[in-house]
Amino acid sequence: MAGAPESVHQPAAGASQVDDLLEGVHRPSNACAGGSPPSGVECRLQSGVDREDHHLHNVGSHSAISRPSPGVVEAARSRSPRPRDGAQSQRGSSLDEGHVSATDVLRVFDGLPSDALKRGADAPLPTSKSYATGAYVLGGNVGLKANASANPEALKVFARFVRQRAPGFKFSSINIFEDVRTERHRDQWNANLHNLAIALTDFSGGAIFVEHENGRDVSDLNGARGSRLQVAKGPVRFNARHNWHYTEAWQGRRVLLVAFTIRHVESLRKEHLDFLRECHVDVPGCAPEGARLAPAEACARQLPSLTSPAAQESLRPLPASVVPAVDPKEPVSDPASPLKPGSALYVEIKCGSGLLPARVRRDGFQIIALEHSRPAGRVHTHLVPVDIETESGFSFVQTVISHDAPFHVHFFPATKDCFKATFSAGQTIRIAKLLLASDSHWSVLHPLASALWKQLDFPDNLHCVDFCAGCYGAPSPVKMRLCTTQAALAGMPVPACRCRPGPHAAGSLAPDALYTTKFCDVFAGLLQLAVGQSGLLLEHALPLQSSRHSAVAAAGRQPRLSKFQPQIAEFKCQATVRVPSAVTFGIYRTEQEFVAQALHIDHPFDLCVAVPDFMLRALAFTLKEGPVGVMKHRLNLLQQWTSWKRDLAGAEANLHAAMDPGVASVMKGKNILLLEKIASSFGWPDTEVFEHLKHGFPLVGESSPSGIFDVDRKPALMTRAELVQHAKFLRPALWAKVANAEVDDLAREVWDSTQQEMLVKEWLTGPYSWDELQARHPEGWLPVRRFGIVQKAKTRSIDDLAENSVNCAYAVSDRISLRALDELVWLAITLFKIFIAKGEVSIPLSDGDHLRFPVHSFWRALKPDALQPSLKTVDLKSAYKQLAVSPRDRCLSIVAIKDPVSRLAFGFESRTLLFGATSSVVSFNRVARLLQRVLVALQVLACNYFDDYPVLEVLPLCNNTQSTVRAALDLLGFAWAEDKDLPFSHEAELLGVRVDLGSFGVVKIGNKPERATAIAEAVDSVLSAGHLDPKTLPSLFGRLQFAEGQLHGRLGRLALADLRACTMSSQAKTLDATAVQALCNLRSRVLGGTPRIVPACVGSRRSVIFTDGAYEPTNETHPATVGGVLYHFDNGAWCTFFFACAIPLSVVQSWEALGKRHLIGPVEMYAVVCAREAWAKHLDMQRVTMYVDHSGVLASLVKGSSKDPLWRQLLLIFESCDAEAMLPWFSRVPSASNPADPPSRAKSIFPVRGQVCRVSPRCPIKGNATIDLLLK
Repeated sequence: MAGAPESVHQPAAGASQVDDLLEGVHRPSNACAGGSPPSGVECRLQSGVDREDHHLHNVGSHSAISRPSPGVVEAARSRSPRPRDGAQSQRGSSLDEGHVSATDVLRVFDGLPSDALKRGADAPLPTSKSYATGAYVLGGNVGLKANASANPEALKVFARFVRQRAPGFKFSSINIFEDVRTERHRDQWNANLHNLAIALTDFSGGAIFVEHENGRDVSDLNGARGSRLQVAKGPVRFNARHNWHYTEAWQGRRVLLVAFTIRHVESLRKEHLDFLRECHVDVPGCAPEGARLAPAEACARQLPSLTSPAAQESLRPLPASVVPAVDPKEPVSDPASPLKPGSALYVEIKCGSGLLPARVRRDGFQIIALEHSRPAGRVHTHLVPVDIETESGFSFVQTVISHDAPFHVHFFPATKDCFKATFSAGQTIRIAKLLLASDSHWSVLHPLASALWKQLDFPDNLHCVDFCAGCYGAPSPVKMRLCTTQAALAGMPVPACRCRPGPHAAGSLAPDALYTTKFCDVFAGLLQLAVGQSGLLLEHALPLQSSRHSAVAAAGRQPRLSKFQPQIAEFKCQATVRVPSAVTFGIYRTEQEFVAQALHIDHPFDLCVAVPDFMLRALAFTLKEGPVGVMKHRLNLLQQWTSWKRDLAGAEANLHAAMDPGVASVMKGKNILLLEKIASSFGWPDTEVFEHLKHGFPLVGESSPSGIFDVDRKPALMTRAELVQHAKFLRPALWAKVANAEVDDLAREVWDSTQQEMLVKEWLTGPYSWDELQARHPEGWLPVRRFGIVQKAKTRSIDDLAENSVNCAYAVSDRISLRALDELVWLAITLFKIFIAKGEVSIPLSDGDHLRFPVHSFWRALKPDALQPSLKTVDLKSAYKQLAVSPRDRCLSIVAIKDPVSRLAFGFESRTLLFGATSSVVSFNRVARLLQRVLVALQVLACNYFDDYPVLEVLPLCNNTQSTVRAALDLLGFAWAEDKDLPFSHEAELLGVRVDLGSFGVVKIGNKPERATAIAEAVDSVLSAGHLDPKTLPSLFGRLQFAEGQLHGRLGRLALADLRACTMSSQAKTLDATAVQALCNLRSRVLGGTPRIVPACVGSRRSVIFTDGAYEPTNETHPATVGGVLYHFDNGAWCTFFFACAIPLSVVQSWEALGKRHLIGPVEMYAVVCAREAWAKHLDMQRVTMYVDHSGVLASLVKGSSKDPLWRQLLLIFESCDAEAMLPWFSRVPSASNPADPPSRAKSIFPVRGQVCRVSPRCPIKGNATIDLLLK
């Protein structure tokens, strides 16, 4: 289980229980479950479920790894390894059940294709090869490797060899490595059993170094102690799961067989176990997690006598079915260069509404789609607004191409006047030269008769394809030319043109007119071919645990559907039939198989981790070492840092003396060199931030990716030079606006606070008149209008850098992640889980490694009230004002304000970052995250949200943590708000919400009462007005959106969707009855709704629901029917509830009267609402997984909204049913695998578990009883 300590697993279906579901399932003789596929069919198990972790091509493609050519096989054999047992291989009859020699194993291995290298893939040798067979485990799912099914005879040979060399050794899988030097690693997905390694060839060196504390040997790699296992001298066993190990250098051909057992081996299906045992694999019945294994040991070497019958038997050749025949005509790929999983970036310049990049994204590409302005109609993907005709736009394109290493760049230059001789290519030629000079592949598309081609100096080796756009479905038969460096695109089909020539219609040269579905499919397919030719295999989706949505899910909220893998893959496997060309199709799971897996997997909320690895290590340290160990660590580290401060005192003084006076004034007292040394001690990636701390942060320009946030480039709309040029016209207008402003009490308060910033805090210099500023900055300057807003009875000064266009000249590269609340909630529930279990803990890291340790005896001895986690917030004082602005950019931040006495406008030069600058947000968060990392190094569980640091601590450590945080900030010279500092408490107001840890084992998150009241009053104003006004909504929606995230359940989501849509519109929207009721639900939810409750202990109850609907208009009696199945686990046993009923005819007729042609969507939604209402007592306040087979319904359930009035009505009812909110996760089930499909069609045969009970739901619309279907 990922995302939570493994010691607190909830009960799940065991292997025997899963087998019960499969009893009586009919399997056709040619089914591909555990055996070989029928003749002519190549079967590949689907990713993440019943297959090994290879990756698949798209439909219609050939196998990723071909068989080696005869030359390759002979080359491998010509290396003439000396057999370790002296036997010579000969061809003859059959091996039968006799002895298997190392030569036999080698001969089989040489004739098999190579798998994709996973270990040692960073620096493979030309001769590197690996082959894996037996069982696999992937993300907790287990099954048979494709190689096992494809070559069972090979598996038999390898398994018999292992059993003869190591009698009694248990294993489930075998890997053979040739010339593979594995890096230092641990095999986290192995069972808690030894690995067995046997050398198949003679070589020198090549030992396996296994690290452990009691070892007699010393590692040449890192100086660690351990055992150097000389596998060349005989078989060895070692603990690969818990001990770090790696391969040392060797000479000669090194072929090694490794036998091991996968984790969760007890979950293998019965037919898979039978298959393995038929292949002589001695599979263990279980692998006790608590067993203590020796780190490493040598095995007794057992070699047969050459005169023994067993040795004589080994002289018999292998059967032909073991050594694959090789067709010399079959095209092969280099077995040393298999396809490797990866990602590729596709950049499109001038993309219209994004039709082509959206299609390319479906194939697994990451995309950046650039377009100057948003099209009027539908937009198919996220567009980055870039005008390539400007210098800032060109600079952004240059940065993306040079720094982001795109796999392919596609460019469609503007076509206006392109047929005229006077056509000016302008920036197009600059971009073409940029593409020519880059290492990326690219393509340019333009009309064949365009004057552009005469102005471009393309080399002769380009691939050019001329085609008619009309033949690809475009409205006008425009002759187009595609020039590219991508060889795969040169294979673009050119249909014989039968289009009638004629004038070009208006808009026929626009991207949206030319990028037809046919063109996009062909282009994307050829691009996918290019990816395969380059040795990559794109991952179409990431696991949820690896996506940026992991923190949201870990805190108990389902993110919107995005690019992550579903819980269960769509297909069980894929089969390729050659008739005569290869056609690939998917094979669905049966209903029984899907249910078996759905009941066996954990809820996604329990699979995700919300915090980075360094915080997990701090959490583990506290739990493992106890309070005394934590306090000793903090004291020692603070003493070390204090010593560093003394050593750096002279250099720090010289640094501050050399600073610009304005920068030195702001950074006075801050120990920058000490902070830099501390950061280097834990490998902080953002080294550029220290240059900015020393010289000031820029307000304009292009920021570099920091390395601590996800890269998300947002272009500047103008360069610095363009901004200064623009300032000539903007400067007098802004100054006049300030000079003509009215002076009221708020303006006087702003003036007084500005004087304080200048005279007392020294953040500003001035005041300066217009003439003085002109003299100080002859090259140009820009005023920033300052105004005040009242927040919590306090006036805050805001500097409008959007109005003076400074923000338009700053390019952002980082996506600032603000997940402090989600991180805090996850840490709290994880602490609760561990304290409830009080046993061995296993915490997963992002790289698949685990932190395993026993909970310290101090924590185990305490009662729950003494283990209560507590909270507080540390607030940095004055936030942005603790950082200096670059002296070069002070002229762009002249704070302009009117003197209330003289009634004249004055300017002040700012030395600090300004509140209102985009640069300030990015720059401050870089420093804030560094300070968070410093606190975590002290084992302080501190999260970060701008200038706030929510801290979670266990009660016995609260006082020490408080003093530690203060000491660290004082040591570095960063001021914290002492007036806001409150002691630790089980309840605290953090980030505008109230977090309550007072109930042991439960985290409650709710809005502060004053915030809820203010929101309710704002909603009342909207209801009284009777319409939504987009001009007044942004502030209300912002507060509502944040508040909604802290409330439990779905009540009010529909209203939030309405508000969100209205903020993106320019027209007011009149409230209909559904919208009014949705707003009332929202008001009730915010004002009196239940706080969001996240339980730490999931308990013994589990609920998995499947729903389905059927609509047959020809059935006059019951045209619409629904079915639902609930599998409920409680008190140690499963039971099954189901319903099968018809929607009242009057309801269906009312839907048909709305003019709906297809009602299957509402019918499917109706089934979900029925299930929520009928099984409320099992679902309220519980984790629930709901499977539906309608993609539209699934998306609406996840979002909680829809544009369709009928769907909105059903969603509103669903909200009302969810008053006692469940913790749902909505997922997809294919129709062919949906166990609710039979009940929805009045059929009684569907998978059941335990006792069965039928229920009769009420009609959620009419409120009366539904009509039960008579089951057949």
